[in-house]
Amino acid sequence: MLYSLKKMSLTCNTQRFNRTSVPGDLVLDPFAGTGTTLVVAKQLKRRFVGIEIDPEYVELIKWRLSRLRPADDVSRYLHYYRFTPNLHEIWPTEKARFVQRRLDV
Repeated sequence: MLYSLKKMSLTCNTQRFNRTSVPGDLVLDPFAGTGTTLVVAKQLKRRFVGIEIDPEYVELIKWRLSRLRPADDVSRYLHYYRFTPNLHEIWPTEKARFVQRRLDV
């Protein structure tokens, strides 16, 4: 289980999840804020629980999780991991499988 105690960027969360977890793992963010950790966890197929006391932030988190904004899309960081042997396992997307297949050729 991962947890976050401070605000982190999409890039930092993506790196942290790919290094320390696999799809299906549980991510706990006890101070969810605007939900960045949860947005990244959802895209990387991690289960997630966020806790936030501010009702306005709770609504913002729900909104961010219901639609993927271009600014929240972590797939733009996929090329940073292109030499990772098990990329398709830790980043379960068709794009990751394609990148891995190209490198195997």
